[in-house]
Amino acid sequence: MKKLLIILTSISVISTSSSAVISCDKSDDSKGTVTKKSLTSIKGNDLKLSPTSNDESAAKKAVINKIKSYLSIEVKETTDIIFKDFISATLDNGGSIKVSAVETSTKITGESTFNLIYKEEASPEPTEKIDLQNLEYKNIPAGVRTDGVFDSVNASYLGEDDKYDINEESILFSLNQMNSLNLKSGEDFTISELNKGEKGIGGSVIITATNDSKYIKGSTTLTFNKDILFSGLLKNRNIDKVYVNNDTVNNIESYITNNDYKFGFGSLIMEAIGVKNPALETFSSKLAIAGMNIIAKCELSKNEFIVTEVPQLDGIFKAERNVKFNITFVEDKRAFIKKGENNVTLDKGTSESSDNYYLSLKKAVYSKVSADFRTKVSESEFVKYTRITKSKDNYSVVLLPGSDIMYSHDRMVPLVASKLILSNSEITIQATIQK
Repeated sequence: MKKLLIILTSISVISTSSSAVISCDKSDDSKGTVTKKSLTSIKGNDLKLSPTSNDESAAKKAVINKIKSYLSIEVKETTDIIFKDFISATLDNGGSIKVSAVETSTKITGESTFNLIYKEEASPEPTEKIDLQNLEYKNIPAGVRTDGVFDSVNASYLGEDDKYDINEESILFSLNQMNSLNLKSGEDFTISELNKGEKGIGGSVIITATNDSKYIKGSTTLTFNKDILFSGLLKNRNIDKVYVNNDTVNNIESYITNNDYKFGFGSLIMEAIGVKNPALETFSSKLAIAGMNIIAKCELSKNEFIVTEVPQLDGIFKAERNVKFNITFVEDKRAFIKKGENNVTLDKGTSESSDNYYLSLKKAVYSKVSADFRTKVSESEFVKYTRITKSKDNYSVVLLPGSDIMYSHDRMVPLVASKLILSNSEITIQATIQK
């Protein structure tokens, strides 16, 4: 009997212990909640990433590292997050990648778009220095370019006014772009005997390689804004992003063969060509009119745009025929300023300084646009692709083509291509400072 009581007591203790353990687990499960981190909490400069290279795998790794450092969690692709809409950064345009939380993830929620900064590839050591006398293109565009921005007012003087100016940054940019080089002024060459020509046309400069340059030797004369090869200036002829609306993408065959839309398509394509070949902006004023003639004579299909006759523009371009571009139409999903929401009032005392192209004013305008727009477009992207002009009582903020994140078009495009582009969007913002 004593042994039986001991056994029964033991069973009771074990049963009670087991019951307690089970009860404890249920209690923890019912009371404990896992707090997920949100991708939307990553904002501002933290959305700007500098991957180790410009491919998608490097971009994904940079995003995962940012999530780890900013949110203090480790996430895995497919388990916790998925990536989409990757746009590779280039020398001229930043890239982007969108990341979304997997619904079943226990760690993270939301979605966000990260901006990618271009990683300059190391130039390979040359096997032999290039003799400047043997440059393929010595006739190049030249105007005023400062910190990557062309002076559009100066461009309007070309061939029209002695005020037309030429600076070193513009020379360097065109020299590199047309000859596929990556030279640095002062480090690789020096310039001398700068001649601005007749109202900007037919000027020249002598460039001489430095003794320390690894890439070039000798010297040569460059000629400005005269007898330029159109095909040489527009070397990037794979135009892979011509932005149009959803209806146009889905019905491209019928639209592209309809002559009513030829000037609309042509304007969009010329805009995209300029984005891919930014030195063309030197001739923006001249081409505003000549562009219509190019489009009128062009051959157009859903995959090709052929300039059948290059306008010579009083000797700026050499005579050429049948310059072909490969084109791809894509649906425009970029963030945009909605119609009717492009008037902002800035706080009293907002800086009106024109320093750095109205940098402070651009940032102030950015802070006043919709929150939805700001979650998709970073401040740096907005600053890069806007230009400000001042009128008597307010400022006009022009959204410039070139961004793969922020919607915009050349100002003529909405006039001739309204059927082909987004209809509920603005390409300028009017800003007034509170008195």
